[in-house]
Amino acid sequence: MEKIKIVKPKIIRTKKYKTIDIVLVYPIMFQQNHFFDLKILRNILSSTSLEYPLEKDFKNAMLKNLIINYSSTITRVNKNIFFKVYLTIPNPKDIEDFNIKSAFQFFFNSLYKPNIVDNKFKEEDFEREKNFIISRCKNNHKDIYGYSYDKFMKCLEESHYNSFSEYKNLNSLEKLTASSLYNYYQENIYQNIPLVFVYGNILKKEIDNLFKDYFLYVNENNYQKNFSNYKETRNKTLITIENKKEFQDSVLNIAYSVSNMQEKDEIYLRTLNNVILRSLGVSLFFKKLRLDNNLVYSVYNSVVLNRGLLIIETYINKDNYEKVLSLIEEVLEELKRKENLQLYREKCLTNLKYSMIRKKDDKYDKLDEVIDVNLGIDIKSDELVQKFKEIKIEDFQKFLERVKLDTVYFLRGEK
Repeated sequence: MEKIKIVKPKIIRTKKYKTIDIVLVYPIMFQQNHFFDLKILRNILSSTSLEYPLEKDFKNAMLKNLIINYSSTITRVNKNIFFKVYLTIPNPKDIEDFNIKSAFQFFFNSLYKPNIVDNKFKEEDFEREKNFIISRCKNNHKDIYGYSYDKFMKCLEESHYNSFSEYKNLNSLEKLTASSLYNYYQENIYQNIPLVFVYGNILKKEIDNLFKDYFLYVNENNYQKNFSNYKETRNKTLITIENKKEFQDSVLNIAYSVSNMQEKDEIYLRTLNNVILRSLGVSLFFKKLRLDNNLVYSVYNSVVLNRGLLIIETYINKDNYEKVLSLIEEVLEELKRKENLQLYREKCLTNLKYSMIRKKDDKYDKLDEVIDVNLGIDIKSDELVQKFKEIKIEDFQKFLERVKLDTVYFLRGEK
């Protein structure tokens, strides 16, 4: 077998942990007609291989090789997908009878020697994973949380919904075959050039020695980045939709959009989200809606940076809809006052510093931050805090004036 090309590994050396983490990151361009391919692949590649075609034997081999973690995640930013595959193993310096070469060979074979029969994945494995996803998607749509979020995303922006909704894209899954999945694997995994990160108390020469029989180093992967879509047309007028359904609970989903959102505005949107979440040690929305007025069961807020959106999701009694919406608006109006904004930002910065201290003890937080910074999809935590500090209150107030109510979706439970 010829060696696999990879980007020269980035080693983050630390003596803090007694484990070694190896992460392969495959940059993949999103294709609408292959919406589910990678989701099926990640399950097959992490449960079977040519050497261990049965899942029970595969799991036993993981235990035998002292593999602590072998998992994967899929991160999508607009048209870019990053398939991240994690291996966590003991450091042989600390475990005398641990064979690192045997463990790594198992990991390599899982990724690059899958259970292929006649140029396609084993039909039994493929059908199992395919049917599982179909069943999950359909069942999620019967659940109030999955159903309401899917409908909210559709009324928020239909083109984005068409590109991101699992339920909308079920037809592509039904057309998928074991053979076409193998072709996708060949193009996007086997022939791809992953970026590699190594985290732990290990030297470059030790990694080179471990990798030499499997990988050929190249300097970079010139993948095309397509992260931003600020120029997509947003709704010019407020959209309000109410839907009645046979559910016990009710859900209110709200989106605020930033008018004329630009990349430079990301820091303000990040700050707004963190001020709401962290300034009092509890969400400002939660305090106003639950602690002060007892109107919601729960409330969550998040941001979609590259689309300039603040998303708020609440679970409420159906009779509280108008009051909840009014109080959310009230929270944002209160933030526009200089004295409030200054106070909340200072408290937010204090809580962020405490959060950063806690994150230093979580190796996966540290590792994922290094990876995402290198991919260009995030910035370092300390840089983010510094940018928060440098924001002028007057500029922040001007930004808040551009944050407008965009979409309101209310699922009224009628059960």
